[in-house]
Amino acid sequence: MDTKVTEYELNRKFGKNIKSGPITNKQINTYGSIGEGTKFTISYDMKVSGVMKPFSPILLSSMRKALKKALGNLKGILEAQT
Repeated sequence: MDTKVTEYELNRKFGKNIKSGPITNKQINTYGSIGEGTKFTISYDMKVSGVMKPFSPILLSSMRKALKKALGNLKGILEAQT
């Protein structure tokens, strides 16, 4: 897997490109203050090529479910600390 940081703004934005075999993913994380908390947004632009291309809907669905679960766990941990 190859990862390259593409953008960075302190306390605001972090972007990277990830290449792993036939999958290329551009990820951008943004952070912003809302009230007494922080809004965290992740956006993906994933491209699948080669023999894996027909499986891209399955890969995306699986990735969304895993990410939703991981972010839910993170939120619970962070909120328990306050």
